[in-house]
Amino acid sequence: MNSSTLRCVVCGLVLALSTPTLTSADLPVAPQPRVAKTKAELMLGRWQLIQSNDHVIAKPSLFLKEFFSDGKFHSLATTKKGSHVTNGTYKVVGDTFECHTLSDSIGKENLWTIKIITVSDTEATVVQISENEKWLWQLKRLPSK
Repeated sequence: MNSSTLRCVVCGLVLALSTPTLTSADLPVAPQPRVAKTKAELMLGRWQLIQSNDHVIAKPSLFLKEFFSDGKFHSLATTKKGSHVTNGTYKVVGDTFECHTLSDSIGKENLWTIKIITVSDTEATVVQISENEKWLWQLKRLPSK
């Protein structure tokens, strides 16, 4: 081996031995991948009904629904005739909320479903189905209280 080759080998060894060794702890950690919310998760919160079928909801009428993460919901319907409050529970089955209330006046059980068609952070389109009736609803999200 000639002297220039020997110098290259020695320099390479010195460089290799003097370079710090990286461990996995030294490497940057990638953030966890963002998992998109399900339609049911996006429906949590306060919503105002802005259109039912082809009927735009005009003032002074106001219809609000709020879904909570513990499986409860709250509804408020206000018209010229007065206000009606409904509290109940729901169960998520795929993209559908199965809702349940007891009527205040006669204790009759009410069951209906809300099928989520589209939902975003600001608006939703759902179909409410109750006793052979269907309503196509356009909703807009309201800020949390």
